[in-house]
Amino acid sequence: MKENFYRVDKQNLLEVYLFHYKYTENKRSEYIWNWEYGINNPQNSLLLAVKDENDNIIATQGMMTIKIAFGNAIYETGKNESLLIDDAFRGKSLSSRLYKYAINEYDKENISFLWGFSRKAIIPLKKADFKIFEGVIKRLVLPVNFKQAQSIIPTNNLNGLKKHILKFIVLFATIYSKIIFNIKNLQKNKIPKTVEITQDLKKSSDIIKLYDVIKKDFPELIHIYQDEDYYNWRIKKSPISIDTFFLYENDELKGYFYLGKHEKFCEITDFTFVDEKYGKLLLIKLQEIIIINKYGFIFYTGNNTNLINKKVFKLLFSIGFIKIDGPNNFVLRNFNFQVETKLFKIENWYISDLWSEGI
Repeated sequence: MKENFYRVDKQNLLEVYLFHYKYTENKRSEYIWNWEYGINNPQNSLLLAVKDENDNIIATQGMMTIKIAFGNAIYETGKNESLLIDDAFRGKSLSSRLYKYAINEYDKENISFLWGFSRKAIIPLKKADFKIFEGVIKRLVLPVNFKQAQSIIPTNNLNGLKKHILKFIVLFATIYSKIIFNIKNLQKNKIPKTVEITQDLKKSSDIIKLYDVIKKDFPELIHIYQDEDYYNWRIKKSPISIDTFFLYENDELKGYFYLGKHEKFCEITDFTFVDEKYGKLLLIKLQEIIIINKYGFIFYTGNNTNLINKKVFKLLFSIGFIKIDGPNNFVLRNFNFQVETKLFKIENWYISDLWSEGI
């Protein structure tokens, strides 16, 4: 069979959207495709596809260029995304051939390294020289409202007994979390007069300056570089609604968190602070929001080996969050980063749901 590997035109993503729609329905709307790979993304992005001899799309693979800070240096990197193989062509090594083509194309974009998340495509990723970090991504969950929570539990592939067991586990977790949450209610604590929590940044460079402070203690920290272009694209123009909370002391940003809001759950997109005392002050605000909004679940995702992620885990544990396995492994491939051993030191990677686009 003759296959046609090609770069998808940024102006016309409809055909790719319709191909994915067969498998994911509207989990990724046409707007999302344009937001990631088309005219709505101010950063560089590259979407690849494969067509069969009848000119039908049978596979896709994408990369979004994202600036990553490693210590004080900023690198152009690629996020590995959007792999999908048509059912009829799975098990025929198409994914390996597609990755071989993709790596060649990505190399032309002068990225330093390529990273992403995956659970299923481990074999073709290894063949494409990716390093797989299994089990480092963990999730915390706070089951807030059992009625809402049980309505979004994935039970389609479970028999009657297993459904009941799963619902009982969720009910037990909800009761446990509610007890801890009420015991650790921080609403009685007062926020100092020198501190204010705003919903907008005072200066577009404040997040960058905050990380400069954090990196005095973590000089080899690897994190997303949140300049004005990235912030406006990822947060302000996100396909899902994201609320932002910035904690200032004497006009200096000391911490922040983002909340990505879905219909029945929300995701703590990012939760970052320079010192634990500011994290605890942000926690007061977070608890206030949790009490007002009756979400089924609230999630936080992070790198279980990173010290800053661990500080967030510790804070969220204290108000009743429960740790579960993350949805994916972290994957990484070097292109031209000079000291590969430093790049592959996974504890340097400060990862949150900010890295996943929240969709």
